[in-house]
Parts: sequence; C-alpha cells; structure tokens
Amino acid sequence: MKIGWIGLGAMGTPMATRLHDANLEVSVYNRTESKAAPLKEKGVAVYTSPIDLAAKVDLVFIMLSDKTAIDAVLAPKFWEQMSKKIVVNMSTIAPLESLALEKIAQKHQVTYLEAPVSGSVSVAKAGALLILAAGEEEMVTQLKPVLAHLGSQIFYLGKIGQGARAKLSINSLLAQMGVAYSEALLLAKHLGVDAELFLQIIGQSGMNSPLFQAKKGMWLQDSYPAAFSLKLMLKDIRLANNEAGEAIELPFLFKVQELYSQAEKSGLGEMDMAAVYHYLEKGDH
Repeated sequence: MKIGWIGLGAMGTPMATRLHDANLEVSVYNRTESKAAPLKEKGVAVYTSPIDLAAKVDLVFIMLSDKTAIDAVLAPKFWEQMSKKIVVNMSTIAPLESLALEKIAQKHQVTYLEAPVSGSVSVAKAGALLILAAGEEEMVTQLKPVLAHLGSQIFYLGKIGQGARAKLSINSLLAQMGVAYSEALLLAKHLGVDAELFLQIIGQSGMNSPLFQAKKGMWLQDSYPAAFSLKLMLKDIRLANNEAGEAIELPFLFKVQELYSQAEKSGLGEMDMAAVYHYLEKGDH
C-alpha cells in the first residue's frame, strides 16, 4: 500500500517519519516545502502538489492545524484523484467540519475516516499516541497495522464526528489541567514555597501525571518550546465550547478559554500551552 502524508508540522513530521522508518512506502506534501527537508534527506518522495501526491498513492493521512488549512490544501481535484481510495483525517477539527469532509469524500467515492490523536511531540516520536478513530469500522480494522506504527492504542468511537467529539473533550481536560497546575504553582511561590521543591511534591502526589512531567521543566525554567502550541490549544478550547453551546454549563472551560485567549493576545501563541503559567504570573491582567 502506497501512503501519502499531508502536513509536516510538529506532530506530522515525527508521525510520517515513523511510517518511513517502518519501511512503509511513504510520500509527503507540505505547503512550506522546507519542512519536508529532513524526510527528503531520508529518501522520502516530496511532492509540490497534493493533487500529484493523491494520484500516486492508495491512502492519504491528513495532519493539518485546522479546517481552513485542510480546505486550502484539499482542492476538488485532490478528491477526484482519491476516488476509490482512503483519506484518514488526523487533524483536530469540529465534528460538523469532519462530517462536511465525509460528504465531499462520499461524492467522490472516497473512504473517509477520522483519527485525531492524543499525545505530544515526544509521544508521537515514540509511536505511543492514542488514536481516536471513527468511520467505517471494517476499514479502521484493516488499517490497524499501519496505525500501530503511530499509536500504542486505537479506540474505535463509531460514526464520523465521534472521534472529533472525543478529541475535543479530552483536550478540554488538557487545557484545564494546564491552568490548574499553573495556579497551584503560582500560589505556592506567592506563599514563599520553593518552586522546585513544590514541583517535586506534586510529582510524588496523587496529582502527578504525564502532562505534569512533560511541563514541569518549562514552568521551572520559564521557557516554553512548543510541544503543543498555546494558539492550537486555544483553537481546540473554542471548538469544545462551541460544541457545548448552551446545552450544558462548563464554567471552568469558559474561564480557561478567556485565559488562553488573553495569553495569546499577549504574544505567547507560538509558545507551548504551558506558557499560560507565564501569563498568569507576569502578564497584564
């Protein structure tokens, strides 16, 4: 099976690299061609057009930042070239946006699956992502040998839209945990507790988590190289709140959206989501 990969951002690059390193036949496309250079050096075919890529492969993975980016890349001719083939969308988008892509796919006789992932860049490099798959179950099962190179667990959620819904729900928790840890550290420092010692205490407590372990060094050094950028975290919170609408009350998530939004406006958008701590400590409130 010939595989195409579209989107070589912070997550897409290590994921596509894992497929190549597993000796699968992978070709790639990225709007900013320079980002494909590391894969090109490994001997991966790099296309300058997603349409040309689609013509040469049987399966395409999409890992882009949002629906706007997807629409910019997946022109009608792309879908024509994917007729009788498979598109797996791993991007985090709204359920209705995913359903709209499914409609376009059906029109062109393309099998469309969604498979957003939970996990950071380091987890992607290790092939230990959680894959939240939805769509035709038989096809998800058929692709498990490929998906297994990307994720340690594959959860089947059901029909298209359910993968996106699960992803937005888990990312709502991620956003809230980021703020909760930040506030606890801020309080401890304000009360004169040594920051490094306090972080050690959390690490030995019931509040320890893989998220905490991934971010504690950032908080201690007040340095935030992006594993998952604050602006993308904000995008996902907005999508989650939009899904909730007025049907349920999520007061904490609403407040968290305000905080990440203010942090982005203060210039922290390109930094890791953990930089919300920097905003709480030093930003203009």
